[in-house]
Amino acid sequence: MALVWHAIAFLCFHVNVFSDATSSTEQTALQSPWSSRPGPIPGNSPFHHCKDSDYIDDLYDLMWVTLIPDPPEMDNRVQVMLNGTMKQNIAAGATINVIANLTDYLPPDNDTWKFCTLFTVEGEAETKCPPDKGETLLTFATEVTWLTPEANYTVKADARTKDGERIVCLEGDFEIVHGGFP
Repeated sequence: MALVWHAIAFLCFHVNVFSDATSSTEQTALQSPWSSRPGPIPGNSPFHHCKDSDYIDDLYDLMWVTLIPDPPEMDNRVQVMLNGTMKQNIAAGATINVIANLTDYLPPDNDTWKFCTLFTVEGEAETKCPPDKGETLLTFATEVTWLTPEANYTVKADARTKDGERIVCLEGDFEIVHGGFP
């Protein structure tokens, strides 16, 4: 099961911080209009805020999430992109707990990684991990290998600061299909 999750979980995030909101006026302007609304996250992906999350208090104000391709295909590259605004600088020591279920008959795969082990930085010369306050694009990309079973998956990814404050929490149900066939 660990191989399955390593193929689809948040292992290789890339952080690109586009701007730094310094005033409360700028911060308000950058906040997502969807923050105070329940329901699906824009971006046409299978991901949504965690059921146990009061996402308005999350440190990452999520605007949209996209999964490419949807559904993910075996022997193909899969990418999950999250766009939003970090409400404050994230200190070193943050973690991401990922729980993946393949079926109701197998125990879930439950792994926790250091936040910055999963993040690499692209783009702006001053970007770094952990990310600073401001607009942030997070991109997870990996190859879904032939070892990954074609099946339905349920995934929950919960990122928290070293003090336990929630950065962002997403869950989703999706299928991995056999790619390359007409």
